[in-house]
Amino acid sequence: LGLGEAVAEFDPSGMQRVLVNFLTNASEATVGKGDDPEKFATQFPKIIVSTHRSERGVELHVTDNGPGMSLEVQAKILEPLFTTKNFGVGLGLPAVEKVLQNHGGGLEIRSIEGESTTMVGWVPITRDGAGDASDGEARPMEGSFLAA
Repeated sequence: LGLGEAVAEFDPSGMQRVLVNFLTNASEATVGKGDDPEKFATQFPKIIVSTHRSERGVELHVTDNGPGMSLEVQAKILEPLFTTKNFGVGLGLPAVEKVLQNHGGGLEIRSIEGESTTMVGWVPITRDGAGDASDGEARPMEGSFLAA
């Protein structure tokens, strides 16, 4: 993952919810809820998943080349019950934000209307592999990112 020996502990089911939500939103933004390419929002749908190490900790980025969001939508997207979908209830991203906050992290949404959206979720690094663990070695744990 290119994160050195960083370890970020997390609840596996919570982080699964984050990743599934990011991927679902990206998929729906690019192709909608059907399999007819004529109705896709983007002619050549693309979703990029990447991880990064930053000052905030370990970051998960999911970028799509869908239509992006207007500034008005971006201002409301984290409000519970707000949705732009005719089949959604508007609880996905607020729940994702709460999961990340419960882990000491957060959510950032970057969107350019007409171009793309990137969802960034991050959690803090709990051990750096540089002496933070009791014997100086980072070890993988259940529910942890570890990259060597």
